[in-house]
Amino acid sequence: MKRACLFFMLAVFVMAISNAAEEVSLVNPGFEADNPEPWYWWGDAGTGTYGVSESSHDGKKSIKIVADKGDYIPMGFLQDFDCTPEEEVTVSAWVMSTTSSPLANSDAYVRLEFWGGEPFNIIKSYESPHLTGAFNWTNSTVSAKAPEGTTKAKIGFFIWNPGTGHSGSVYFDDAKASKKGPVLF
Repeated sequence: MKRACLFFMLAVFVMAISNAAEEVSLVNPGFEADNPEPWYWWGDAGTGTYGVSESSHDGKKSIKIVADKGDYIPMGFLQDFDCTPEEEVTVSAWVMSTTSSPLANSDAYVRLEFWGGEPFNIIKSYESPHLTGAFNWTNSTVSAKAPEGTTKAKIGFFIWNPGTGHSGSVYFDDAKASKKGPVLF
């Protein structure tokens, strides 16, 4: 009986450990450093500016994306991190669009991408709810389980211009990522 009780307690402990979220060490999640690496810009539309001091959620800097060109095209900043299949991944950031330059015919979101295979093809992506217009600092989050074949994940901050006549700008700050492994039994 003692042995069964100890095994049960050990099993519960192992489950708790294996199911605990682990913070991913993103490089420069507050965009305070002068060097933008390893954050990189993706897309040939819009304007992305790293480390602006016009507005920030915490600290002195953020990133800014302006919807000034590119119809029907997403664009944004990304950073890669290690990930394996079955890990539950959560990414988030604080997002804001001012009343003086609200997003019009464009929207902002946080994106989680899972990559794998050769030469590292995208397997699946997920997006937080899209935000548009003017809005105060809002925590935007998306979570998903890494599919089979995943070798890395990406956190991304995007705007999407779903048509023509888009304008406005959006700020992203205080990026976070966490992951937790699958339950072992």
